[in-house]
Amino acid sequence: MSTLSFLLLFAAVMNGPDATKKLRELGCHAYIAGVTGNLLAEDVGIFKSSGADYVLPKPTTLSSIEASWRLHESTCRHNAAATAKRVKPADFVV
Repeated sequence: MSTLSFLLLFAAVMNGPDATKKLRELGCHAYIAGVTGNLLAEDVGIFKSSGADYVLPKPTTLSSIEASWRLHESTCRHNAAATAKRVKPADFVV
């Protein structure tokens, strides 16, 4: 089962990038999409550097959510295939 989290750039208690960074520090590997009303390079960079997988514009549409999720799944499959090619069973022999 996969987890999908959406975090806003500006929030009352903890903003999205701070929450994302904290989640990553706690070992969270869930898909995190930042959501913001503007896609200025600086705002996108803040989210990405905090550990967000993707940044979506507001208003967010179902199609943009689906597209970001497909990209995430594709990246996960690609990374898993690349890791499988690099790791051999002998690598785990103690």
